[in-house]
Amino acid sequence: MGVSFSTVRAATQFKALTTLTLAQFENLTTLFSATYQKRYEVSIEEAHLNLEKEFVFPTAKDLLFYTLYCIKNDMIGAARAFTFSITESSADYNFKKGITLLHATLAENDLLPARHFENETAFLDYFKAEGKLIIDATEFKIQRPAENEQQKAMYSGKKKIHSQKSLVISNPQGKILYVSYLFAGKTHDYELLKQEIPAAQKCLSKKEVWLDLGFMGVKKDHHIENLPIPHKKKRVKKGECNDLTPAQKDENKVIGRERVVIEHSIGELKKCQILQQTIRIKKQDCLENLVGIAASLANFRKRK
Repeated sequence: MGVSFSTVRAATQFKALTTLTLAQFENLTTLFSATYQKRYEVSIEEAHLNLEKEFVFPTAKDLLFYTLYCIKNDMIGAARAFTFSITESSADYNFKKGITLLHATLAENDLLPARHFENETAFLDYFKAEGKLIIDATEFKIQRPAENEQQKAMYSGKKKIHSQKSLVISNPQGKILYVSYLFAGKTHDYELLKQEIPAAQKCLSKKEVWLDLGFMGVKKDHHIENLPIPHKKKRVKKGECNDLTPAQKDENKVIGRERVVIEHSIGELKKCQILQQTIRIKKQDCLENLVGIAASLANFRKRK
């Protein structure tokens, strides 16, 4: 007998397998079941009873548990099949089905963070209640592409890996408000910001924006009124001192304490091991959905 929702009873074990508490899982199951019924015009339990074909996951809880388990515990299809005592084809089919339904569930209930803004108005409307924004970029390791040009585009000189990366924006409470669509790993952090939030739109000019040294050019281009950014050691001739002053070091510590919130948020996003380990997913739309789901789950776990 394989792993199933009904066999996991210990609260700590359940959270370790899915990233959610039992209460959070029950709340998400209600939404997940409603999305399934809306899409197929029948509940998964009724479909299981009405069709002659037997479902390997006969309830919404079973399918959601399988989906969350696969996201949390990065495994190849054969390992998923073995763990749940099902065939490889069934493991792959239900993983894709579960991801699609979970993404739709989060989208229909406004739980997904924003992924792109068409114009300045859309950006300002979305962030109108947020006075302070913390911005960073994060990378997701992928398998080395087969084509040489793709290898060059995806290679991150900073991390020394092939990757794709996203721009992330959170508020001071650690809620992930925005995760950009994925860019090639060689893209510089500030280039991400320029492409997603062009300086000409002046979206950030009235916000308090916290950044790290990867976004040094933003001060010149975006004309942000309130921009705490760390001090950087200047290049000097050999033998000359380029140490920061005590005051500059103190300012960097203050900025670091404010910015650590987004580091924790990205860490929560990457609790989904399928994104933390080398990603083997080839379909870009599925990968994009997974990034959105992981960010949503990170926010979902913070809900009271």
